[in-house]
Amino acid sequence: MMKLQYKTIELKDVGLKSEGNENTFSGYASVFNGNDLVGDTILPGAYKEAIKLFTPKMFFNHDSYELPIGKWIKVEEDEKGLKVVGELTPGNPQSEAVKAALKHGTVDGLSIGYRLRASGYKPKKDA
Repeated sequence: MMKLQYKTIELKDVGLKSEGNENTFSGYASVFNGNDLVGDTILPGAYKEAIKLFTPKMFFNHDSYELPIGKWIKVEEDEKGLKVVGELTPGNPQSEAVKAALKHGTVDGLSIGYRLRASGYKPKKDA
């Protein structure tokens, strides 16, 4: 049985684009080779196959029973991590609130949820 994992990722490279579509933003949803808040380390290649199969929905605070607040325009794995470009849905009140919070800097991170197969991870030995 796979357990849904939630990870909070600090997005240092996020900013609303001023030219073109003001509802788009970009950044890293996951960064490789570091330790996240619960001590997990994501290795390069972790998302490579999954992102070929589907693009996840964009929700605020994992509220998957609500209407998505936007869509991912681009999702790719590079040498740093999982790079994303998203577009917030115009006219959606929750999207407008998130856009205002991104502009103000009160929202400055992203939390992703995913499922792992038992073969998809190895526990670290404590030093």
